[in-house]
Amino acid sequence: MNFKKFLPIFAVLMLMILSMGAVSAADVSNQQVGVASGQVKKYVETEASLPSAVTVGSENVTSPQFLYLLTKSTTNVNSGISSSIAIKNLAVPSKPSESVKSGTLTKSQYITLANSINQFINTNGRLPNFANTNLGTMRYETLTYTYSSIMNFYNTNKRLPNYVSVKPWSTISKPTTPTNTSVPPVQADSKTPLKVTSTDPANYSYNIPTTKLIRITFSNPIYKPNSTKIKLETYSDQVNVPLTYTIQGNSIYIDHIPLKNLRTYRLIVYSNFVQNSTGNGSTYYSFRFKTKTTNLNSYSARLVIPKMGSNIQIRSDTLNANNAIYHYTNSVYFGTPGECAMIGHRTTWTAPMRKIHTLTTGDLIYIYDYTAKKISKYQYQYHEILPNWKLSNNWKKSGPSMLILKTCHPPGSGANKYIVYAKLVSSLPL
Repeated sequence: MNFKKFLPIFAVLMLMILSMGAVSAADVSNQQVGVASGQVKKYVETEASLPSAVTVGSENVTSPQFLYLLTKSTTNVNSGISSSIAIKNLAVPSKPSESVKSGTLTKSQYITLANSINQFINTNGRLPNFANTNLGTMRYETLTYTYSSIMNFYNTNKRLPNYVSVKPWSTISKPTTPTNTSVPPVQADSKTPLKVTSTDPANYSYNIPTTKLIRITFSNPIYKPNSTKIKLETYSDQVNVPLTYTIQGNSIYIDHIPLKNLRTYRLIVYSNFVQNSTGNGSTYYSFRFKTKTTNLNSYSARLVIPKMGSNIQIRSDTLNANNAIYHYTNSVYFGTPGECAMIGHRTTWTAPMRKIHTLTTGDLIYIYDYTAKKISKYQYQYHEILPNWKLSNNWKKSGPSMLILKTCHPPGSGANKYIVYAKLVSSLPL
């Protein structure tokens, strides 16, 4: 046999195999990067650090990989390119440095910067130690936060911002404390009245979404809320609305069942609803607002389960869609009193619930609600396996706020359901 005549064919086959191996195992879209950017921005502003991993679509990536996805999606959006982005293997820069000053970058400046970062990565196969800008050199953490802000704006407004604010990482990565001693912060003591300083929505405001997360801010950090001394009610006939609340610093965030369209509501905090650090109680306060028409079946929300590496679209119209979970419309809305129930596939339609069995006590589950602009955080409590004939879709509309996730069991069989129960920990603004 003449092997020489087969050598060219063999060489071509080897090149094809090698090139196939060089292709990234996963691609993500501009939209998926935009959704993830809001999570990263929130994480940095809460934890003063970058997350070790980021969920983009159904993929988990590192912070260096996410920076590339951010800069690439930014230039894609600017150029009207909708094609997906391949995930690259990138490590943390070995010698990051920074000498940037606070300021703003215009759209043309941050687009030019993104293009230069992309070119460096494509040429060198790694992140730069710093990037040159009009404000000085920026390290990769600052770049990640900055472009997360840009793509989060795009995800919310469907356009890129005209400019973006920049701060040094040394400022972002540590909690800010008052440094101007000429105007000292208000100190809480037994003689200082604990008063409401602002509310959102404001008093007498109108056109408020029926799922609005309500905020009340006090003059000092607050503690020890008394659940019997807060009330949300219809203004005309004083019908109580079930609610939950979360305290963070000086503010309390109040979630509730969806309100009725075009109705006026009043929220009342009675005397001594909360206390300051020395036990001094709050004063009486009330305010009212009017809702607008809200379609509760039209929302943008994602179910994020870090333990499973999942970032799943929540839908109210169908169960049969890739990387999607169906929200039972006869169960309660996200983060509100009662049972919020969902069901997803375990083996088909990209199997978003395939790892549900890995959840254990204490694992966290998040619902990012981009319509109501809030994050509802739940904590896994327990699970059970029930045959279909024992199931009921009559969900509780009051009581503890619970998230219920259902899927088939065993995988590939519809005979039983694997059901996870998680309890609401907090509802905070997105």
